[in-house]
Amino acid sequence: MKKKAFTLIEILIVVVLLGILATVVMQYFTDSTDEARDAVLLSNAKIVNNAFELYKNKADQTASTVTNLVDQGYIEDVPDGMTGTWNCPIVITIAADGSVTVAGS
Repeated sequence: MKKKAFTLIEILIVVVLLGILATVVMQYFTDSTDEARDAVLLSNAKIVNNAFELYKNKADQTASTVTNLVDQGYIEDVPDGMTGTWNCPIVITIAADGSVTVAGS
């Protein structure tokens, strides 16, 4: 009996299909990583917001920087992502009356 082997075309089709599948799966994992990073940044922004509010209520003035909050003991350390430049749709607004709002996705 003669054994039947796969042809080159069949092997190439399988390789192409596996490549397409891998691309789709990697896109899914990349999106979830970005969403997780954004969620952490939003959570950290809310922590800083709460510290600003606490500082404003106790000191009757607004803290000028996040580092000032650390120096005064309102937060332990500057949360990750709260220094330098980062690309996340979160806006921290400090109004003239000292109120702080955090808006994000």
